[in-house]
Amino acid sequence: MGRLGGLPDPFGSLTVDAYAVQHPGAPNPQATQSVWVHLIALHLVLEGGWPSSQLVRLRRLGADASHGWPWLEPPPSLGAVTAIDLATARAETAGAVAQRWVEGAWAVWRPHADAVRTTATDLVQRLNP
Repeated sequence: MGRLGGLPDPFGSLTVDAYAVQHPGAPNPQATQSVWVHLIALHLVLEGGWPSSQLVRLRRLGADASHGWPWLEPPPSLGAVTAIDLATARAETAGAVAQRWVEGAWAVWRPHADAVRTTATDLVQRLNP
């Protein structure tokens, strides 16, 4: 995955989030926080129009506010495209593979999208009181 720097934005920046939500772990505070933070990042950039340049700030804000968030049950399938697909993609197709990976990772978590959107809205209001 050394080519991440060469991928088009926002997908190059969101591969971290795609990887995290495809590897949610088991129910515990750290895993719960990670899934929420990365789903919020995917939502805000893919659907909310936030620039990927704000991802570090958004992830930090989410991590700081994550106390008490419930465990989100992972979907039965975590997506058809994975980090392996990106790592083995030819240079000329890597951008398209990254886009399918990122969008697919967000899509499989859609059953939780309303909760993620609501929480993301609350976080954004903290940024812009």
